[in-house]
Amino acid sequence: DNKEKDMYENIMTLEKTTSKKIEESLNKQEKKFNNKTLDFDMKFSEFKNVLINEVEDLMKEVDVVVKEKVSNIDKNLAKISFINAEATTRINEITKFEKSITNEILNFRDDLNDLKVKTEILTPEPHSINDHVEYMKIYENQLISLIQNLREKGISDDSIKNALITKGHPRFYVSMILKDFDEILN
Repeated sequence: DNKEKDMYENIMTLEKTTSKKIEESLNKQEKKFNNKTLDFDMKFSEFKNVLINEVEDLMKEVDVVVKEKVSNIDKNLAKISFINAEATTRINEITKFEKSITNEILNFRDDLNDLKVKTEILTPEPHSINDHVEYMKIYENQLISLIQNLREKGISDDSIKNALITKGHPRFYVSMILKDFDEILN
């Protein structure tokens, strides 16, 4: 009884600690993203101001001396192309960063869901045999749903099996479900 209680308390402490770490990590990632966005906004404003100034200067000079300014126009177009390429690079970096954040969030969500499933499985409570059978049905349905979701994403059975076993799911049970998966769904 004390071991079960200690185990339950350890699981609850682990869940709280993990949730806190995840929240801190998400906050850090959000701050990084906000800083990158502010940096991009500042650089874009500088780019816009440089572009506006260059265009105004160019229009005044073209009116004064057309022949002299043809070469300057070419130089300015090269600068604008460079600035445009830099802006495109920055936008691509922000897009990659956003995808990275999204993947991190999805990984955290998956880890939380795994922890929830493990917590539900490992939480010791006095139950009747019928309760245990019901919990096994729930676990089986969650596991089947997870496998179906991973298969729909195009992940191979071997990769699914290795990932689930690594996450602590019983090897025999995972193998059995994957082997008879089509029959289980019907």
